[in-house]
Parts: sequence; structure tokens; C-alpha cells
Amino acid sequence: MLYVTEGTGIVGNRDEEFEVSAGNLVVFEPGEEHWHGTAEGADDHFSHLYFLAEPDDSELDIQEAP
Repeated sequence: MLYVTEGTGIVGNRDEEFEVSAGNLVVFEPGEEHWHGTAEGADDHFSHLYFLAEPDDSELDIQEAP
């Protein structure tokens, strides 16, 4: 889950991307590859909280941007 606390950002997965702003809550399906970041040309900061849940009997695979 990702909760946007300030600013404007972009959230996406392999199929789509969309703009988010303060107060939005985004929930990803278990195992869904996704990304998030500041919207291009944004005049403000993109701040957020995120919550990770480790699946039963497996580990999370967190990937950094290349």
C-alpha cells in the first residue's frame, strides 16, 4: 500500500500509470510489479508512506531504479 501525504506523483505497473496526489491510497496486488515517483514537471515534492507485507513463506523482492 502507498499513501500519498504531499505533492503529485505517478504510480504505474506493467499495464498502466496514473497520477496521484495528497490523500490518495494505492493498493497493489501481491506480487504485482509496480513503481512510483514524482510527476514529471511537478512544482512540489512527492511525499508518501508505504507499507510492505511479506508473503507467507517467501521474501519480498524490492527492485531499485536502474
